[in-house]
Amino acid sequence: MKKFLLFTVVILMITGTAFATGNAIAFGTNPASQTMPVQVLLPKIVFIHVDNASHQVTFDFSTMTNYPDTTNAYPWWYLPTDPASPNVNVRVWTNDNDGYTLTVKGDQDFANELPLTDLYYAGAGEAKTANGSAAAGGNWTAFSTTDQTIADVNAKTNGFENYDQDYELKIDGDENAGTFNTVTITYTITGK
Repeated sequence: MKKFLLFTVVILMITGTAFATGNAIAFGTNPASQTMPVQVLLPKIVFIHVDNASHQVTFDFSTMTNYPDTTNAYPWWYLPTDPASPNVNVRVWTNDNDGYTLTVKGDQDFANELPLTDLYYAGAGEAKTANGSAAAGGNWTAFSTTDQTIADVNAKTNGFENYDQDYELKIDGDENAGTFNTVTITYTITGK
């Protein structure tokens, strides 16, 4: 009798525990199953990667040999000495179905006689502006301390999208010798 009571109490405890915790239990060859909901919450995400963010674009005139000569008037246009084209590798990604905007801006002038607006950007591979040209040729855009739009897209990306950039610098001939301020360029992706 004691064994039967003990066995009954154990069975009741197992059954009570199984039902109290939402577990399923079966005896013999009967299967036991239970359902469980799974939910995925994926917020809108924007992502940007600038490959050369850890090193800088440099215009080192001590290594340049193509200085202005008497046959060409200023301004002269220069490509960076480091790195080679593309000067900046920009990759973006978003799952925002409404799209995204990619912008760029600089933070300050290099010097009073070398303003930020003398630095230009364009899509990688853009031809350098011809020396003596008063205005930048092709698709070159002057940097500013306010955001300039590189891309305005009304859809999510299909994997990563590349917006590699080249830089060129306009020299007017009135710049002083020296090491100028380092300008910080900021690329920003914003979801819509």
